[in-house]
Amino acid sequence: MKVVHVLEDIILAIFIIELLVKVCACGLVPLHYFDDPWNTFDFVIVVASIIPMFLTVGSFASIVAVFRLLRLLRVFKLAKQLKQLRIIVEALISGFSSMSYICLILMIFFYVYGIVGMLLFQSNDPIHFGYLHVAILSLFRCSTMEDWTDIMYINMFGCKEYGYDEFEHKCTNSKGLGYSSVFFFISFIVIGSFILLSLFIGVVTTAMSEAEQAAKDEELLNRQIEIIKEHQNLDESLIQKIYSLFTKLDIDKEGTLSFGELETVFKILTGIHSTFDLNTVLEMFDEVDEDASGVLEFPEFITLLFKIHEKFLNIFRKDLKKNYQIERYVILKLKSMTSPVAIKEEAEEDDDDKE
Repeated sequence: MKVVHVLEDIILAIFIIELLVKVCACGLVPLHYFDDPWNTFDFVIVVASIIPMFLTVGSFASIVAVFRLLRLLRVFKLAKQLKQLRIIVEALISGFSSMSYICLILMIFFYVYGIVGMLLFQSNDPIHFGYLHVAILSLFRCSTMEDWTDIMYINMFGCKEYGYDEFEHKCTNSKGLGYSSVFFFISFIVIGSFILLSLFIGVVTTAMSEAEQAAKDEELLNRQIEIIKEHQNLDESLIQKIYSLFTKLDIDKEGTLSFGELETVFKILTGIHSTFDLNTVLEMFDEVDEDASGVLEFPEFITLLFKIHEKFLNIFRKDLKKNYQIERYVILKLKSMTSPVAIKEEAEEDDDDKE
């Protein structure tokens, strides 16, 4: 047992070191660590593993047991390393929102059919439709196709004729409704089992397709970034700074930048030198936007920065003094900014200084 505890402490130490390294990598904005849902998941696991170390006595014993159970979630850390498993997990998580709406529709559907079932069958079948919650439970049994025909036959022929052999004392008003009950149960099975419950499969399938496409897009994006890094001879730290700028400008958080989102940066550059022409930049924007989508992805954004650099290098060389590339200068200008409002205020301050 001592060996197991030692191994557990070593694993926990590795997780803590991993967390601290990732937080330190975020630089001056450590909260960016939580931008990645997987990092949030890792943080929860680490905290859940540390808390029991401080709650081991007295009335906290039951709470400690709960936190120790949470440590089982460590197994899901494998999902980050195994690509296909990660796609499945991300697909299930992304599909939860759609599943919640399907569950809401199912609840309404079961509720309506439960009330109708009580009105039709309560007197004849008090075991299955005597109360609303029992009626809904009976309908759920029918939706799983578990002996649903027995419930239908009871209400089709009457409780004295079918199904109440062991509960004759509860069959006080036997009255079969014939084909009306057939229509009720068959319509419920078709809608509840074959349509609504099948929507769950559809949601998961769609989410899987979207997750696989997102994984392919991410792989393609990484390849494009690698090509740009080799072509422009960029180091990883500069790529990270440019990506930080990219995420700050991405107001709608869709992973792309429109010209309107980039306009605040262009205003800063315009404030540096009056010959910086937004119309020229707009032409560059359209040229870089290869798929004519009206928005730029991260590799296209890097390409645009270098086109601006090549076009206006001579203009900016005097003002930058140390021959910073434009993309480096813009990043420094936005280093302490966290919102488009702050960017606009900085641009106005530059205009004032120029005057």
